[in-house]
Amino acid sequence: MKRTARLLLALALLCGLPLTATPQVRMTDPLLGLEYEVGKARFGELPAKVTRLLPDRRVRWIYAAYRPPRSEVTFYIVSSLLPVESDGGNPILEPDFGEVLSVTRSRVEALGVPDRLFEEPGLLPPAQLDGLMSDAARRYIAAFGGVLNLERELAVQGIGPDDVYPPLRTALEARGVMFGEVPSRSKLEVPAAEPSL
Repeated sequence: MKRTARLLLALALLCGLPLTATPQVRMTDPLLGLEYEVGKARFGELPAKVTRLLPDRRVRWIYAAYRPPRSEVTFYIVSSLLPVESDGGNPILEPDFGEVLSVTRSRVEALGVPDRLFEEPGLLPPAQLDGLMSDAARRYIAAFGGVLNLERELAVQGIGPDDVYPPLRTALEARGVMFGEVPSRSKLEVPAAEPSL
């Protein structure tokens, strides 16, 4: 987390953002479209050994990762903040659309934006897509501090079951996430440990 804070500070300096007021850095995730404050929802960072293989070295947060059995390839769904020009002329940080990466020890291939996984059948075999979505569900629950907190964010931001791609909805529901009203049921909330990939 300290590394993220330092990198965000460096990116803010590069963009010319004032340091007198600490700006709230907002992110929109690439799978659900949830808006959140960076630092409050805790998604892991892409490992440095992978970042070094990319053309730019900006911080990328992992929303899903999956390595098929007996495979040299790990698939990641990541997203980051990019500096863009604002109306006032000063750059601001905006979320990108996310990207799906295929990673081996020595190479990273960008497969496109995450929406392609659902809109272009065959981009990934169903078992690999299911593995990614299962990991995504686990990461979202952990990042938001448990099932109830994730349900609350989905409800408050108006994201219902029809707004979520079916493979991800199935993975979330398999982990106990329900869509609909702001949850009021009492349920033991134990944030899951952050996945290791």
